[in-house]
Amino acid sequence: MAKHAKTDEIPAADINGEAEAQAHVKTPRKSSALQKAEALRAVIADKANLLALLRSDPMTPAEHEERVYETHARPRGREKRHVVRQVGRRLTLALFLLIVALPTFLATIYTLAVASPQYTSEFQLAVRGWDAPAMDSVGAVLGAGASGAGGLVLANSYIVAEFLRSRDAVEAITPRVDPIAVYSAPAVDWFARYRGERRYEEFLPFWRRHVKVNFDPLTGIILGLVEAPSPDTARSIATELRTEAERLINRLSEKAREDTLGQARKEVTTAEEKLRSARMELETYRNQSQIVDPRKQAETQLLSLKEMRDDRAKARAELEAAGSLMSKTAPTLLALQARLKALDAQIKIAEDNLASTNASVASLATVLSKFQELEIQQGVAERAYTNALEAMDRARRDADRKQIYIAAFVEPRLPDAPSFPSPFKNVAIVMAICLGLWIVASVFGHALLDRARGA
Repeated sequence: MAKHAKTDEIPAADINGEAEAQAHVKTPRKSSALQKAEALRAVIADKANLLALLRSDPMTPAEHEERVYETHARPRGREKRHVVRQVGRRLTLALFLLIVALPTFLATIYTLAVASPQYTSEFQLAVRGWDAPAMDSVGAVLGAGASGAGGLVLANSYIVAEFLRSRDAVEAITPRVDPIAVYSAPAVDWFARYRGERRYEEFLPFWRRHVKVNFDPLTGIILGLVEAPSPDTARSIATELRTEAERLINRLSEKAREDTLGQARKEVTTAEEKLRSARMELETYRNQSQIVDPRKQAETQLLSLKEMRDDRAKARAELEAAGSLMSKTAPTLLALQARLKALDAQIKIAEDNLASTNASVASLATVLSKFQELEIQQGVAERAYTNALEAMDRARRDADRKQIYIAAFVEPRLPDAPSFPSPFKNVAIVMAICLGLWIVASVFGHALLDRARGA
């Protein structure tokens, strides 16, 4: 019974210890020095109670450790969790004010009171060809039709889109509309103003943020959006860019035409020179030989030679007939003999003129051979010249089919209202982004606190 009585005293001590620990936890928050003093007094009281219990009722080591945990470790754990919860609430509030409230407030002030209005002017154009096939969606995706006129139009469309965003476009429109002066004007707010030096390389990234160009290969449409501090400036820059795009396409088209016709012109010029040279050689040889047409000359001499041969045959027949009737000294017989000798001499001369084995004598056959050779050269040169002219005509027709041009179907207009700022939209976007960042930061911070509380 005595043992039971002693056992009943121990729970009373535990209850007193837990009550004191709970009272210690529920007391209002005081200064750190006072809290430390109270905690020290509570520890001393707990140890005194434990000593009294140990004297009145000896316990095993396991029971002693359990009693220590019940009277000392558990109240301190509750106090630590309470402190961690307080720190977590303060951290969440601080992160909300820093990540969400402050940026949203600054964005509201900027969009309502500071931001300069930005106006956007739009233009749309397309590169077209006289003989370019239509590009469907499947062909554009798979690359079909990327040859010939269709491929030329597609390639030049990409060239125009890149040109409008390049330094060359800025330099081209600067004499008429100075983009650097427009975007660096003092009237533009500090955040939207160009604050760099007057150098095209440094200005180019700023230019590409305010001039957006998009090319859709499915439709072949080039969309340009120009953002500027005033409506007139936005329309002026958009108009100048469209004009420069037309000039670029005209230059590219003319260069392609010249490249296509250049080789054909060279071939025509070469053939013409060869033909002229052949004609000059033929004319020179005619002057040297003093024969305009060796063929007719040969025909005439052949006809004359035939007549002389006929006369010689008649004279020989008469001579033979007279020789049988007359003496050798008869005048008629002598006259026939003289005539026959004269015809033989003329025939010999005619034959030598037509064809001679003597290299030093220019016979009609030699003249005719040289003349035919020169005529053949002239004929070849004439055929080559005719073929070159036909090739040039084909190249010209091909170049005409490949001609490209700009079709501007949406002209730059004067904007009616600014595209920026839009207070409600811009503030909502900023708030949404900040809320997302705040959630991530809060989760990460609470994870660190939970880890510290577990340690």
